[in-house]
Amino acid sequence: VSMGMACMLPGVNAAAGVSYSSNDIQMKLAVGGPSKGGQPPDTNAGASASPYIIIDKKASGSRVYNAQIKLDWTLFDGFAMFVNYEKYEKLKEKSAIETQIAIERLTKNLIEAYYQTASLWNNIKLLKENVAISIDRAKRAEYGKNLGSYSSFEYLTARVDLDADSAALLRAELAFERAKRSLNYLMGIDLDADYELAANAKVGKIPSFDELKKKTFEKNSSINQAIKKREISELDYESIKSLYYPRIVFSGSYSYSKQENDAGFLLSNMSKGASVGVNLSWNLYDGGRSSVAAQNAKISAKISEFQYEDVKKQIELNLKNAYDSYANNLKILEIEKRNAERAQINFERAKELYRLGQTAAYEFRRAQTAALGAKFRLNEAKYELKKAELELKLIAGIYFAEEN
Repeated sequence: VSMGMACMLPGVNAAAGVSYSSNDIQMKLAVGGPSKGGQPPDTNAGASASPYIIIDKKASGSRVYNAQIKLDWTLFDGFAMFVNYEKYEKLKEKSAIETQIAIERLTKNLIEAYYQTASLWNNIKLLKENVAISIDRAKRAEYGKNLGSYSSFEYLTARVDLDADSAALLRAELAFERAKRSLNYLMGIDLDADYELAANAKVGKIPSFDELKKKTFEKNSSINQAIKKREISELDYESIKSLYYPRIVFSGSYSYSKQENDAGFLLSNMSKGASVGVNLSWNLYDGGRSSVAAQNAKISAKISEFQYEDVKKQIELNLKNAYDSYANNLKILEIEKRNAERAQINFERAKELYRLGQTAAYEFRRAQTAALGAKFRLNEAKYELKKAELELKLIAGIYFAEEN
């Protein structure tokens, strides 16, 4: 963005050169007038009376030196220079918005990758607890089998369940390592870098829908980008209209020129000095090209207006869907919290009854599986709610750093 880019400032050019030429010269110069009747005078009157001077020289050198500095300044171009300057300002603002969009997308991907990795880490902790429970059950079944209080079927069933839980833990650990490498890649650090992850996803406060909608139309990057595109299209149309106006250009120059000849009528010639002038040009008719260009620019401006309205509707639609998703996930989280508490209480009872030999192994296993599944769903519900919150903040143009 500068006055120079908008052609508001003069242009100054400097040029200089030197040339040399060598030519054979034969010249016959008249130094007197012809005699009466158009005949040349009598040459027998002596050399002093000869009307001619003859110059005959081989390889005669000629040197030419020149230099010039010239200024051209457009004084009026139908206001195009002012329109272009404003357009460059809008382009700069549009570029800043596009950079912001890229940052927002990367930030969103980074935060989602972080919480996905944290969710997998929580799953690993749950699976390790589950494997510990299955190990204890398998040891108890083996001990009971040796004492004759448990059958081989119960022992083998306990071993099968332990192997299944161990395999699930290995798969979860592999998924965690892959997710962590992807997270490290997004952060631009070493792929094998290690660090601790937050166990819980804290959900920030979300404003009311009306307040979110107001923030969205003010701060949403996609809407602001569409606004800038519309404004630039309107300026393009204004720029085309300048073709109907005359163009006035001021020019000034200072030049120097010198020529030196070894032989000839003119042996030396030098000139130097300044010149100024004002030129006016006006395109009166160009076959209708200016008119067609103006029509196309007007249509483009109208298209940009339609695109802006479409983006607004699309963003409002996305906002409503994201808000509903957030509200729904908030309810799901509360349900899963209650469900996980009940499933854990049920498991603790089944565990005690199994220890006392008052319930079958499959009933204990069912309670164990139900408690693990409820904890998994609770863990997933927490991060689904966090993702819905982040989506809302992205649409509303609220920076993630405000509450995270």
